[in-house]
Amino acid sequence: ENQAIGLDFDCDDMYIDSNGKSALKDFGFRKQKQVNAQKLSHLQRQFLRKVKNSKNQEKARIKLAKFEEHIANCRKDWIEKETNRLTDEYQLIGIENLSIQGIMKGSKNAKNYQDIAWSTFVGKLEQKAQHKNCQIVKVDRFFASSQLCHCCGFKNPDVQKFHLQNWTCPKCGTEHQRDENAALNIKSEAIRKV
Repeated sequence: ENQAIGLDFDCDDMYIDSNGKSALKDFGFRKQKQVNAQKLSHLQRQFLRKVKNSKNQEKARIKLAKFEEHIANCRKDWIEKETNRLTDEYQLIGIENLSIQGIMKGSKNAKNYQDIAWSTFVGKLEQKAQHKNCQIVKVDRFFASSQLCHCCGFKNPDVQKFHLQNWTCPKCGTEHQRDENAALNIKSEAIRKV
């Protein structure tokens, strides 16, 4: 139990783990494009204002490209450090097997999903787990992690139907926070699979 953790994907916090901690609030995750949005849009406007095929446009393009590379490097750096921490601390990590591209297609929040780089994060976790004493278990995307009570196993379809963030189990009376409960269910399912 102590050597296992479940990670529930969240478009605002990157993930919520089964200990109730989030990447955003507890582990220093930042949405780099949103943090640097002002400077990025300023550089983009500067580039668009320059005369086409001029030396000034080329200078503005290089400046913009360097800044976008800096954003990507900050994101990669955090992913490297966080995946190292997780694979060092835990022997079993349960994650949702999500299709982020599929989620992005039907979402008005696609920019957020892209900024999180979840598939890069999962890829790095799997890569590092091979060299360390750690196992990554992908839980099926159709597993009702947020709808199940982690205490008694009661399935509450109202959670998904009404997008409830907090709910009380009608069977055992336990109060749940949606994402934390989902992470606990992912952890239990990962342990069960192993």
